[in-house]
Amino acid sequence: METNFQDWDRAQKERRNKYWMRLQQAFKDYQNKNEDATMSSFRYWMELQYGLRVNMVGTNIDSSYQIIDESKHTLFLLKYGQG
Repeated sequence: METNFQDWDRAQKERRNKYWMRLQQAFKDYQNKNEDATMSSFRYWMELQYGLRVNMVGTNIDSSYQIIDESKHTLFLLKYGQG
């Protein structure tokens, strides 16, 4: 089976964009619940709430992540979209 590189690249970009959109929505929810929201506290909240460890570079969220709890991550996908 032949895979077209442009199709693969487009699919990668779509998955990346959906990941960032989900994180933005989750951060908005987090900010609504916590007035003193920071990126580090958001990272900790994501681990506890949704089983997703987002990586950080300095004070910014990186594009890589680890799923540390599959069942909680499933809730994250259900709430913010599976795409």
